[in-house]
Amino acid sequence: MKKNILISSWILAILVSGCATVATHDEAVATIKKPIENLPQNFKNQVGEKMKDDGWLKSFNDPKLVKLVDEALKKNPGIKIAEAKVEQARGLIQQSESKLKPTVGLAASYSDGEFYDGNNFYSGDNAGNLGVALSWELDVWGKLKTNVKRVKEKQAATLADYEYAKQSLAANVTKAWFSAISAKLQLNFANEVIKIQEKSLQIAKAKEKIGQGNAKDTHLAKAELAKAKDASSSAKAAYEDALRSLELLLGRYPSADIKTENKLVANPPKFPTGVPSEILERRPDLRAMEHKVAQAFYMEKESELLHLPRFRFSLGAGINSLSEAVGSLAAGLFAPLYTGGKIEGKIATATAKQKEAIAQYAKVALRAFKEVEGTLSLEDILLKRAKYLKIAEEESYKAYKITKKEYEIGQGSLLDVLNVQKKWISAKIAKLDVKSKLLINRVNIYMALGGSFQTK
Repeated sequence: MKKNILISSWILAILVSGCATVATHDEAVATIKKPIENLPQNFKNQVGEKMKDDGWLKSFNDPKLVKLVDEALKKNPGIKIAEAKVEQARGLIQQSESKLKPTVGLAASYSDGEFYDGNNFYSGDNAGNLGVALSWELDVWGKLKTNVKRVKEKQAATLADYEYAKQSLAANVTKAWFSAISAKLQLNFANEVIKIQEKSLQIAKAKEKIGQGNAKDTHLAKAELAKAKDASSSAKAAYEDALRSLELLLGRYPSADIKTENKLVANPPKFPTGVPSEILERRPDLRAMEHKVAQAFYMEKESELLHLPRFRFSLGAGINSLSEAVGSLAAGLFAPLYTGGKIEGKIATATAKQKEAIAQYAKVALRAFKEVEGTLSLEDILLKRAKYLKIAEEESYKAYKITKKEYEIGQGSLLDVLNVQKKWISAKIAKLDVKSKLLINRVNIYMALGGSFQTK
């Protein structure tokens, strides 16, 4: 009779579990579809059609850079950490899904029946048990399914974080490559300036020797040569530091041995950017935040279901005493009545985490829009600066050549030459710097808009 009651309870529980419903991902993220107030229809600085994800890395037309990015993706320790987290997330899903399935085990025992009464040993019947046991918690209310969905959202967030980590690594390698080339060009120019100052010192000494110059000009030339050598030493340190930073990203030993190019690539042409709402879907970090909101949502639902009863049954079958076949069926129910506020505390914590996740999403989204607007605006400014500095460098160099020639034929002083020369050197260095900043900012634009470096 009792066994029939247990079986009836088990069947009823299964029927009820078939009616359980679980929240969906769309319900989970419904609260963050409009996290930003007054979202504009277009970006202020540049508007175009939807951006095509066609691999921004190749737009720089630098095969060596592509190889360096591939090397970093294989050897960078940070990427290996991200890959390990993805593998961990897969394992957690497998663990979570296993709770929906029955647990089957093999049990065996044996006793020879011997016992001791304090004085003598006695022997009884030998006894042995061998059988299979099955245990299963019924997901009547959908709590276990909700747990699986929560873990899957965590995995989806981890995968999006992994994608963002790869894109960030590709961007950082690209920027480090351009920075290293720029530092090399700065060093090369610093060494050119040393040769110019050495030539100036020779002229100053020659003019003093024939009575057309004076000791003051010679001392000034020596001072400027020393400054040029100091600037070269500083540029060399910056170049080696840039090389080591690049090597670190590649997973190499930072020995500053990597070879760079002798010129920067041309700046890619402008591209369409799309509208603000599109980056919510394009950017992996925002997709990760969306999954984290959904994860918090399922955590709250899972906590609320803790108030409901849990149904569990077990089934055993085997051989008793090595000869008699036996079977058993048991069902159990646990309904929490009083937990001292434990369940309420879990619900409150999960609710607060959901609020935190939504706020974090809005924070990241606002930061993303700022990055887009800022980088697009900066590109326009840098393009104008590059134009002005090109003119400044060319005109100051012409003035320097004229002043230098006048000094050589006895018109003007060395101080006049040095003053004009400083303006030319300053404009030249600034022009090189802006060229590098333009390329680095272009990479930042791609990242801000959620563009992928890989061709799909």
